[in-house]
Amino acid sequence: MAETSPRITIAHHDRYGVVATMSHDNHVADHVLQLVGFERLSDGYLYALTEPDRDLTRCGQQAVQSLHAARYTVTSDHA
Repeated sequence: MAETSPRITIAHHDRYGVVATMSHDNHVADHVLQLVGFERLSDGYLYALTEPDRDLTRCGQQAVQSLHAARYTVTSDHA
């Protein structure tokens, strides 16, 4: 049975900067998030950009574009 692709949300977090969350666990989406610069923060579905000193808006926008290109449903707050 094929896995259902998760919805991914990218937003600003006061403590972690730009973060991504998934609606459910998916090893392929986990890998894609890591490829675009996110690192899993815990056993949950919360990821943060690994280089928070970079231009967070631009990094977030690039992540959204890359995830869309990988055919994931992505929402973002653009903040």
